[in-house]
Amino acid sequence: MHRGSTGGRRRTLTRLVTLLALIVLAGGFLLPVVGAQSPYSTISPQSPQAEDIQWLYRLVFWLALAVFVGVQIAIVYAVLRYRRRSNDERPEPIHGNKNLEIIWTVIPAIILLIIFIPTVRTIYAHADQVENGNFTVEVYAKQWWWEIHYADDTGEAAGVVTANDIVVPQGKDVVFKLYSNNVIHSFWVPQLSGKLDVMPGHENKLPITTENVGMYFGQCAEYCGDSHALMRFKVIVQPQEEFDAWATAWKAGPSEASAEFVADGDIAKVPEAFGLCLACHQVEGTNAAFAPEGLDEEAVTDTGDMGPAKFAGPNLSLMGCRTTIGAGILPNTPENMAKWLEDPGAIKPGVYMGEVIEKGTLNDEQIQQLVNYLESLKPAEGCSEIPVQPGVEEQVMPSNP
Repeated sequence: MHRGSTGGRRRTLTRLVTLLALIVLAGGFLLPVVGAQSPYSTISPQSPQAEDIQWLYRLVFWLALAVFVGVQIAIVYAVLRYRRRSNDERPEPIHGNKNLEIIWTVIPAIILLIIFIPTVRTIYAHADQVENGNFTVEVYAKQWWWEIHYADDTGEAAGVVTANDIVVPQGKDVVFKLYSNNVIHSFWVPQLSGKLDVMPGHENKLPITTENVGMYFGQCAEYCGDSHALMRFKVIVQPQEEFDAWATAWKAGPSEASAEFVADGDIAKVPEAFGLCLACHQVEGTNAAFAPEGLDEEAVTDTGDMGPAKFAGPNLSLMGCRTTIGAGILPNTPENMAKWLEDPGAIKPGVYMGEVIEKGTLNDEQIQQLVNYLESLKPAEGCSEIPVQPGVEEQVMPSNP
């Protein structure tokens, strides 16, 4: 009776273990399906470069799976074949068996070679694409946001300077030139390409072919300070005609919609409350045109104080059409803009704007004046429609990339 109950418990335990193993195995197959819906997923590539990288991932996965299954089979075979029975002696050790040592040395070498060859070919192919690009975007990594400059080969957009929302036309071989004058960052748009470090004093180049219209989420992938996790951006791929309209609207400056928020209705001037912002921000077509841009400014002065490269902020032209505030941490709404202007340091720790504008620096009237003005910085015909990222309905940055 006792033995029977013990055997029953063992069978029950075996069934539970088997069921748990099946659940884990099913979960392993479902995870890629769930992960594909994430805007930070690498398993739903939307560019040729990302597809190349995903192909390498799949190769490594299946090879690793083959190795895993082979090892488990060998373990089960050894356990069953050489298990110790009553009155049996231990099996002879296989240490020094040349045939076995050759086998388990050659097989891993072959697997590594299978991975190495296509990986190197992909690296060199992407390097060649850098030289064949036809649309250049210069990206300056700041702490903690991204400044975007459009080069001479970008047509209507040449000379445009924006931040965090990187708008590019469909069907271009885009080359991102990456720069930093502060610390090491990493530029990463999972659905469009792999990561590439942004090194102080060094130019790195990343090619991305914009085949599919959409909005693709990016993130700094190298720890760079207090708000590293909040240093986000988007690559917005639009049809060529919409991109050209966006660039034309940027160069045109504020529309008549801004007239009621500035002195004397002169849209070439910024409102009085903007005076606190002049050292850091520019607005195209207005008298706010003095803040430094790019990497020409020093991050730290000779005395060790904060330099102009640190206190300079994003160009605010067409701010009313931006999707987010603070490099992706808040949706761009009037309510969120008011919160940001009231106390930016509380929303984004370590941000340099928080050293200039602390809680109480701006009164409610000034904040409302700035909110209204920034909201009005959009084309007279309105902002172009932001394309939805494939598989993602939410238009704001996810809270956990």
